[in-house]
Amino acid sequence: MARLWRGVIRAASVVLLVVAATALLLQVRVDRGSEELACGSAFDAATGRTGWEEWWARDLADPADGIGGRLVRTEDCPGAVNTRLVLAGVLAGVAVAPLAAVEIADQRRRGAFGATTAGERSPARGLQRVGVTLSWVGAALTVGGLVAIVVLVADPDSTLFLYVDRLVVAVIGAIVLIPAVALVFAGRAIDLAGQHLAQTEPSEPADA
Repeated sequence: MARLWRGVIRAASVVLLVVAATALLLQVRVDRGSEELACGSAFDAATGRTGWEEWWARDLADPADGIGGRLVRTEDCPGAVNTRLVLAGVLAGVAVAPLAAVEIADQRRRGAFGATTAGERSPARGLQRVGVTLSWVGAALTVGGLVAIVVLVADPDSTLFLYVDRLVVAVIGAIVLIPAVALVFAGRAIDLAGQHLAQTEPSEPADA
């Protein structure tokens, strides 16, 4: 039953992360009475691809969009975008917190960080410690690299793209991330090897 709940929590966390990413990428809209006006996505606003200059220019270019002379996009889009950013952040936090708690509890349950009886260090648990450490380091490097690639590619003012295409930069970034991803898989393999070794280790005889 515990394993089932852990699986449910992991699946729910992944779904929430997908929803959070979708919320960042979907268009933010503000009400103009009879219709809605687009502000761009929260991700575009966060990375500088859109902002108050564009909203102001679009309001001035199409005065019919105003209500009683009010610049609807310029006044309402910042609040709407900020609300969407907060929503995405809350969803991501709700997804990551229980997922991290489940992973930590799972590692403790397996005794990956525990000491063996009689104060001796077990080779199996040493392998598990190394595997878990490598997995977390690889995951951190992978996430950091992905964030860096997204921020770099999303920057509309970067002079780098005067000389190279954005797709090429993204592909090169993905290639650079291969060692970090490999580190995750290697750590997981070492962890599984440690678990298998722990199962085959002879148990210590009970004290007489």
